[in-house]
Amino acid sequence: MFEEHTENQKYINYLQPLNQDVFGLIYTRMQDIDKSWNKKKILDYGCNNAHLLKTSRNSIPHSNYTGVDVQRSAIDIAMELYPDANFIHYNGYHVSFNPLGEKRFPVIDEKPEVIVCHGVFTHCDMSTILETIDYFKSIIMSNGYIIFSMWEDFHLPQYIDIFLKGRLNIDVPQTLLTLDYNDSFYLINRNEAIVDVENVGLESCEWIETFYRRDYIRDKIPNVLIPPGPKSKHTIFVLPT
Repeated sequence: MFEEHTENQKYINYLQPLNQDVFGLIYTRMQDIDKSWNKKKILDYGCNNAHLLKTSRNSIPHSNYTGVDVQRSAIDIAMELYPDANFIHYNGYHVSFNPLGEKRFPVIDEKPEVIVCHGVFTHCDMSTILETIDYFKSIIMSNGYIIFSMWEDFHLPQYIDIFLKGRLNIDVPQTLLTLDYNDSFYLINRNEAIVDVENVGLESCEWIETFYRRDYIRDKIPNVLIPPGPKSKHTIFVLPT
């Protein structure tokens, strides 16, 4: 059922492979927080071709689901697969996914009760993450949940060895694993291995991945929860609103 990345695909016109059980990873973590979260109005921000809905196996009512993405081709696929769900394409800016887009957030007509943002913040600097979370707080219903994923620093060695080197055959110097960095993040550009964000602007990067220390995440995003669950490709966080 699941497949992995096998080539150094660019993010423009990106179609995400179904490489993990997105719904299952979130479902197990939400059991001690809100067992009925998946029956509520869900906004899947950065949905691509709606893997959250696919892996839910109808545990999310399609009429309660709204997917949002900047990739027109991914939204077209999702709309064909799930005609009873709701999808929004918006021309939002992202340095890697949509560099010609507008610097704005989408307009959402109906307030969601749950916002899922899986696999999006792994490509954002902290200022963008905080700005996006503020946007989420402005559109979500009270007593809702913002569920998102991020890379933590302990994911970095595996990302380099198994993914960049093993799957994409990118020659990354092992010495990069010994680099010291503060409480912010590494910026990874796949054609240039790893660069320090302090020395290069985001605008120059066509493929970025960001890694943060857990204490830094908790400091920047107060009240965030890290519920236990099965191993995932990056850490899943829950922010009650």
